[in-house]
Amino acid sequence: MSSTPSSQFHIVSSTSSSNLVLPSHNVHPMQTKSKSRIHQPRMHPLLFLAQFEPKTIRQAIDDPQWFAAMKQEYEALFNDKAWDLVPLPKDRKVVGCKWVFRIKENVCGTVS
Repeated sequence: MSSTPSSQFHIVSSTSSSNLVLPSHNVHPMQTKSKSRIHQPRMHPLLFLAQFEPKTIRQAIDDPQWFAAMKQEYEALFNDKAWDLVPLPKDRKVVGCKWVFRIKENVCGTVS
C-alpha cells in the first residue's frame, strides 16, 4: 500500500511490518452541522432554575422553601428513628453532621 503525503492522512504503525494509512478526519461526503461548524450553545440545566442553592444554614433558614425542605427532612429522620439520643460517654467525641443543600434533578433535567 502506498502512502499519500497529505495533511488529510497520517500513517499508523501496526503490529506487522506494514504501515496503514488512515484519514485524520472524517472524509465522508455527507454535510453535517458539525462539519459546517454549526453548534447549539450548551446551557447547564441549573441555569434555568428560579431557585438557588444556599451556601450557608442562614441562607437556607431565611428562604421559606428551603426551610420547609429542611423541616420535612428532619421530620422524616425523626419518624424513621434514624438515631437515638444517649448520654455521651466520657471517652467519646460527639459525631457531627452537616446540612448540604442541593437541588435534585431527574435524568431529563427536571427538578425532583
